Formats: sequence, C-alpha cells, structure tokens
Amino acid sequence: MGDGPPPGWRVEPLERVATIQTGLPKGRRKLQDPLRLPYLRVANVQDGYLDLSELKTIEVERARVERYRLWPGDVLLTEGGDLDKLGRGTVWRGEREVCLHQNHVFVVRPDPKQVLSSFLSALTGSDYGKRYFLACGKQTTNLASINSRQLKAFPVLVPPVAEQRRIVEILTAVDQAIATARAVVQQVHVVKTGLMQELLTRGVPGRHATFVPTELGWLPAGWAVTPIGEVAERMFVGIAQSATHAYVSQGGVPIVRTTDVGENGIARGRLLRISEAFAADMHGKALRAGDVLTTRTGVAGKSAVVPEALDGAQCFTLLVTRPGERLHGQYLCHVMNSARGRRIVARGQAGGVQQNLNVSVFRKALVGLPPREEQVEICAVLDEVYRRLAVEERRREALVGFKAALMSVLLRGEVRVRVEEGA
Repeated sequence: MGDGPPPGWRVEPLERVATIQTGLPKGRRKLQDPLRLPYLRVANVQDGYLDLSELKTIEVERARVERYRLWPGDVLLTEGGDLDKLGRGTVWRGEREVCLHQNHVFVVRPDPKQVLSSFLSALTGSDYGKRYFLACGKQTTNLASINSRQLKAFPVLVPPVAEQRRIVEILTAVDQAIATARAVVQQVHVVKTGLMQELLTRGVPGRHATFVPTELGWLPAGWAVTPIGEVAERMFVGIAQSATHAYVSQGGVPIVRTTDVGENGIARGRLLRISEAFAADMHGKALRAGDVLTTRTGVAGKSAVVPEALDGAQCFTLLVTRPGERLHGQYLCHVMNSARGRRIVARGQAGGVQQNLNVSVFRKALVGLPPREEQVEICAVLDEVYRRLAVEERRREALVGFKAALMSVLLRGEVRVRVEEGA
C-alpha cells in the first residue's frame, strides 16, 4: 500500500469511527426490576458467524438493558483466542434480542456515516487486521489476547462509504460462492454416509435377496461375521518411542503420525522423515503398501490405506492392520470410517483423559465380511464418492484462498473498485 493510504482514503483510530463497549460486569447484586435475556459468550462467537443454538440467560435491570443489548450492525470481536482467529469480526444481524455478558467480547458500533459494519468486520479479519492484533496482543503458546486500549487504537483504513459498499458487495458475492461450495461438500457427505450404511450392511444393490440376523444386525446371507484379527495377516502398533532425535531434513524415511491420517487418506505433503539408520532399527514395524493405518488417539478410528509411494515407510503409534487373503484393506478402511467403525472405537478405547484405541479389543472386534470380490465392488463405489468429495473440498478451499487474496488488495486499496456516480 506504500507509505500512506490511497487517494481519497484516510486512516483513523477505531475509537474515532466507532464506539467500543464490553458486556455486563461480573458480580452479583440485587437487581431492580430484572429482565431475563439470553446472552452471548466467547463460545458463541465463531470465525465469521454466530452460533445461536445454545444461549444461556441472565437477569438484567430493565433500566440498564439498552447499555448491554446488541443492535443490528454491531461488530463483535473476541478479546482472545487462537492466533489464527484473533480479531476476526462477526456482524450482529439482529436475529433475536440478546445482550453481552462479562468482558470477553467487544462490541464495536461503527458510525455508519464513516464506516460500514460489514467493511469493518472484513478489515479486522483480513491479513491487515490480523497483523495488527498479533503484533500488539499478549501471546501465550498458540493463544493471544488484546485489551480495549489496543482495540481503540486499531488503525482503520477508511475509504468513501460508496467504495466500502462496493468492496463489501464483491466480497459478499465470493462468500455466497463459498457457502454454495460448502453446501455441496455437506451434501456429498450425506450421500457418503447413506451409501456406507447401505453398502456395508446390505451389500451391492440387487445382489442379495436373503438377509439373516447376526451379532451385527441383519446382513446378507453368505456374509461372514468374523473378528478383524482372524482375517488380518498381522496387527501391530507403529513406533512407540521418541523419534525426535532421528528426524532429518533431507533424505531418510517418511514417518506417518496421527495428525497425518485423514478419513481415507494420508497427508503426504507434510510428512516428517527419520534417518535410515533409525528406520533400519525399526525394520519390524516398516509399513507395506495396502496396510491399513488407524488412529488410536485424538479422533480415534480414522483410517487410511498405505499407498505404494509409502511402501517401507514407518508410522508413529498408529494401529497397523495388514490384511489377509480374505480381507480387502480398503474395505476395512471404509468400515472403520463408518458408523460401525465409531462403535468399534467406542468399545475399544482405554485410558484416562487421553484415550487410546485398545489394540486387543480391536483385534476381537467383529466385522461383516462379504466375499472378497464384493468387497472390491463396494470399495469402487465408495472410493468414487471420496474422489468427488475431494474435488468439492478443493473447490471450496480455492474459493477461500481467492477471497483471502481479494481481501488483501481490496481492503487496503491496492486494487480500486469502480463506484457508480450517485452510489
């Protein structure tokens, strides 16, 4: 943006273009003529939207309601949170009557003759706003916080209102495209869930006419119900000792961690690598292409198949299942990522706060097993749905990235928008 604002723009501290207030004070005292109202907490203020599904209520003195009631157009900013979300604004649209409680969320009420709420919200959530809040925020590990003095001093870039309105219109159009893309992703998720339920319990459509009761419910006649361990060639846990001393920046052997395993896929682009010497010491835990990796901690049960490119790699504390002749690895992967897999996880977790998927229980967990050729057909259908899901996810992510780039140039005036005369 150069050394100053673009022609026709100005820079003002936030307190000159908006009023800033916090919520109801802490403490209890006898209230005169109380009125019970729902209130917003930090947990309700999400990244760019509000979660109004679970609001608590509080008594407010009727005479003081106006001071703490939210009005349409108010911009809500949390005073602290994750570093990547600090300072991002959410505009209150007046969905219902609520008030603000305690001093964890700032209410910024812009002067509409100077700054539009939607423009200010976008500015605080852009890279421009993020850099300011991170620079002045008090940081602890991955969290940060700001105080009212710092917020009041936030340097607001102020274009003419007509130009602000046009910028917001452009960003809103991109937001609508992102919302549409997100809805498509959600719909594909619904389709995937339905297909999993159908294919993993009733088999390929039209193939089975007879169903029989089993320990897992009604399944096609001819399917086996067997413990996973009986159809696995081998089951083991990956490296369970510290490997930090063996990390290398170049060469070496890839090591898959829990955070690298997604539902039906491994994030290969971010894998760490360990020295070949350390990997050789752990040769008994080396992975083979076709092995199924299952997370034991965090979101336990997420599973993915080891691709050819990771044949010979290692993994860290993941549950590894090497399928036998009767079990198709991709089929087990789909089972584990389904509702049935979640039930297996729920029964097989052990530990305190950080629960681990218990390997011995997993080994005994029952799976409905079609003939291998039908497993392959089921996988072909579900794999295609996952491919479609990946395509739609990439489309949504591309739109999100496009919006971020657009915000960077529009909100700082690096690219000017055309404003119709009289707008």
